[in-house]
Amino acid sequence: MADTLGKIVARVPAATSSTSNLFAAERAFTAGVGHIFVVSDLNHLMNITATGPVFTHQGKVGFYRGVNGSTSSTALPMTNPPPPSEVTWTPPGPDPGSWNYRVTFRVDAIDNATLPTLRLRCFVVAPPSGTEEVGIVMCIGPTVLPSDELRYTSVVSANTSGEDVTLELAVQPSDLQVINNPVSLGYTATGVPVLGEPRAETVLNVMIGFINSSNKNSDTANVMGVSLSLEAP
Repeated sequence: MADTLGKIVARVPAATSSTSNLFAAERAFTAGVGHIFVVSDLNHLMNITATGPVFTHQGKVGFYRGVNGSTSSTALPMTNPPPPSEVTWTPPGPDPGSWNYRVTFRVDAIDNATLPTLRLRCFVVAPPSGTEEVGIVMCIGPTVLPSDELRYTSVVSANTSGEDVTLELAVQPSDLQVINNPVSLGYTATGVPVLGEPRAETVLNVMIGFINSSNKNSDTANVMGVSLSLEAP
């Protein structure tokens, strides 16, 4: 993936006469910053065009939760590669040491058309001690509950300088979930919304989890530039 901040950088209008205008006349130093932002924007748009992401996130700096079941005094060993059951799927809010995602999006399965391939891309930095590893797990299925029974793929990274990680799974019909959503026809004069015919949608549930084998908040790991995309198989 090309270098980018992962978003379009907001700027003031070009005619603005303030220090916020990176392209103002006779401002050589900030013009260089402005050039970097423009290149970042172009690379971001290029990445979107190439991969068609359905989900992006900046990631997490400083996660440390280890294999599910580890305690403050004992870090359980991590399998290489790890299954979903070794991820601590507690949301990062209640557990600031953990890091995971649960993403659901629509996938149109028309007749016997080949379903796309789901690709996860991210940049992972292993704990600085150099003795620990990071596990990256992606599982998909017709449920939002991670399980070893679902189809999954995973990998381990031990690079303390960081490296690009890519995981992929070819989506299959059995991975999809059909949900029925009632369609609102709007509010009536009495203020009560009227529901129309239920509308069926086919969705894919994706669960992404990260493991830091150290299980110590003094030896943390980082993940950045997380993106999910549906691409041609």
